[in-house]
Amino acid sequence: MTFLPRTNVRLHRCCTCGRTWLLAAVVLALLVAGATGCRAEDPAEPEPDTDVSVEPPADEPVEPVWQEQVSGVSDRLNDVMFVDPQVGWAVGGDSRGVILGTSDGGDTWAEVHVQDRYPFEAVHFIDARTGWAVHQGDGESDIVRTADGGQTWTAQTSGSIRSANDIFFADADHGWIVTTAAQIWATTDGGSTWIQQESGAEGLASHLYDVHFVDAQMGWAVGWDGDGVIVATTDGGVTWTRQDPPVEFLKAIFFADALNGWAAGNDGVVVTTDGGQTWTAQDAGSRTLEDVFFADAQSGWAVGAGSIVLSTADGGATWNQERDGGGGAPILYGVHFLDAEHGWVVGADGVILHFGIPAGAED
Repeated sequence: MTFLPRTNVRLHRCCTCGRTWLLAAVVLALLVAGATGCRAEDPAEPEPDTDVSVEPPADEPVEPVWQEQVSGVSDRLNDVMFVDPQVGWAVGGDSRGVILGTSDGGDTWAEVHVQDRYPFEAVHFIDARTGWAVHQGDGESDIVRTADGGQTWTAQTSGSIRSANDIFFADADHGWIVTTAAQIWATTDGGSTWIQQESGAEGLASHLYDVHFVDAQMGWAVGWDGDGVIVATTDGGVTWTRQDPPVEFLKAIFFADALNGWAAGNDGVVVTTDGGQTWTAQDAGSRTLEDVFFADAQSGWAVGAGSIVLSTADGGATWNQERDGGGGAPILYGVHFLDAEHGWVVGADGVILHFGIPAGAED
């Protein structure tokens, strides 16, 4: 409906009849407008609102990726550990022992400790200042300890004449070493003194390669004595009980908590959800695996021959191949993750790989 503008209308009273009439001019104007087909004007286009600011589309989230870091060495690197996204250490060696350190997430690495002859096999820190590393023994010293974040290292001796393969501390006092001949040595004073514990798998042809504790009482060690072997303790190692997994050769073990654990080796990965009372094989392919690590009960990684990196997001129900360099690629020996977006892997030829957000991508 079209509303006409209001018009000032003059009224004339007829002097003879007293009736009021609209001016003829007004009536005529209305009739002419209708007769000529005059239509209402189209509504005006609204003026653009210059005050409304348009938000740019949100950036796509940046996903973590694998990138190689420059270690500065060509030695085989056997183990790696970080205490936060910036501070970490890697150990190894060929005809020597070397400990590398970084304070910038691995963008730069430096040799913080070097020794003759014996390569370092493993490293473990309980905080940013206190840590230990083990190497092949000479009957006098097979451990070094730092209390200042790796600036200085002091020799310690376990007493074992067998080569140490791994070291783990549950706290500043309680620690364990596993060696060839399937020996286990324990300390309750931060490594000043060590005593041998009976693993139940001792023998010159036997080996224990890895040890892991969830607290000062509950732990596991894995290796080989003709078959794959797992030994477990619930009393700090006073007694160890053998658990028989369905594999022949195990190199590494990791528990996310007291119930959920994984072990890896020549025949893939085995899993337990009851603290090791039962172990079940998982389908992780046929590649030999050297190490396994879980950030939680679901998110885990395994590394090994051919520079292979496997990952799982469902506790190992499915394993996905993230990297594979082929048969001639360097073996990867150690893996450590702080969480699902911060991880490092080390291997032969000084290889260090970092999983995380690329530098500058978050700017």
